[in-house]
Amino acid sequence: MTTAISAGVVKMGPGERLNLSISFINRLSEGEDLSGAAISTLTDLTNHRELPEGLPSGPVVVSPVVSQIVANLISGHTYLLDITVPTDGQQTLQGQIQIICEGRPHLVL
Repeated sequence: MTTAISAGVVKMGPGERLNLSISFINRLSEGEDLSGAAISTLTDLTNHRELPEGLPSGPVVVSPVVSQIVANLISGHTYLLDITVPTDGQQTLQGQIQIICEGRPHLVL
């Protein structure tokens, strides 16, 4: 199952696989686009370590949005998805989504 959301907080179950998205439209100047490769990191805030296995693929940039698939999370843990992306206007933009993994699947609408 994939669900697209914008930056903020999302709850998901340990067996879910979500496609999370951050829109940078409000942070781009007129005529400016996201360019180059985005970098995503997933940090388990419960035990303070990065969780690269929670990101089964790299981020996808379709300006002004960056999407990242998140999976394989542990119930009872809280995570932080951090996405950094350059722009053709020489900016580096960053967005974050907090993920709360609970014992049962959740649907984000």
